[in-house]
Amino acid sequence: CAPGSLSKLVVIIHGFSANANPAEEGGNWPTEMAELILEHDSSVDGAVTVDWKEGASPSFKSIAAVYGQAAANTRYMGVATERVVKQLGGCSLSVHCIGHSLGAHTCGFLGQALKQDMGCNIARITAMDPAGPGFTTDDPLTPKLLPTRPPDQRLDSTDADYVDVLHTDGDHLGTMVDL
Repeated sequence: CAPGSLSKLVVIIHGFSANANPAEEGGNWPTEMAELILEHDSSVDGAVTVDWKEGASPSFKSIAAVYGQAAANTRYMGVATERVVKQLGGCSLSVHCIGHSLGAHTCGFLGQALKQDMGCNIARITAMDPAGPGFTTDDPLTPKLLPTRPPDQRLDSTDADYVDVLHTDGDHLGTMVDL
């Protein structure tokens, strides 16, 4: 799509140790979701899937180090995605970011970057099972009921005009925090 030809854009971002490559195991859901949204929501005229596989599962020997680096990479991926959104139309777009796990926080960082860089909000973030460790607590075995990080270091209700959160796994790696 040429810049300026879009009005409503959906951005879909996978989470920890995942990918968005339909040719790889587990990588088909972002593309399938994008296709279904474009097929069934006539108000959406563009969809982007973000494949940050290399950043979502860096090569380290310990799972804690891998997850910690992947969690840290969400801020960079939010800014990198903001640059793409900016090229596609920036503030002239109505953007809906859908993120799973670490991708949910990446959507938050996309919203923060767009607000800081261009002075506008993204329209909506849908956070599916936002990650807990590194955002609401450092201990994956501690119930994640209260945020322990400031709003600029995690997904927050101020990162978009409307933020909806779907919680289905808050026992270990998810969170039950009302963001």
